[in-house]
Amino acid sequence: MVISKPFTRTRRTRTCTTTTTRRVVVGAARLEAADAEELRSELRQNLQKLQESLLDLESAPDETEPLHEAFRRLHAAKGDFTMLEAEAAAGMAHHLETLLDLLRAHRVELEPRRVDLLLDAAGWLLRAAEAPLGAFRRSRRVRRPRPSGARR
Repeated sequence: MVISKPFTRTRRTRTCTTTTTRRVVVGAARLEAADAEELRSELRQNLQKLQESLLDLESAPDETEPLHEAFRRLHAAKGDFTMLEAEAAAGMAHHLETLLDLLRAHRVELEPRRVDLLLDAAGWLLRAAEAPLGAFRRSRRVRRPRPSGARR
């Protein structure tokens, strides 16, 4: 079972202060092992269907349904990776989702090289879904000390 809790973040800049409220999903560390495996199984199936949608898109680039289907599959996969705390894979899915959104809005042209890129990335995401939990998590950044005299 996935539990979500409200999260409020305040961001301050020189000109304004904004408050953003969003939902944060408790990740795989708190998921039962069986639930995490079930989620991964559904994720793998979803990514296989994503690949099928992309192959359909490659064979019929003028049709819009394969593009919309691929976008929906990728959006769901991004959420699943986020729940599993696979941040690198979720980030990759986010960038691919942006490309698909640009294609849907006709802001970029669907070219064979873009379809090849999407297929390669979908294969990488499928390998990420098959990897052990935690294998694709981002490592924490190490803060470097500031040189003396540097401004904050």
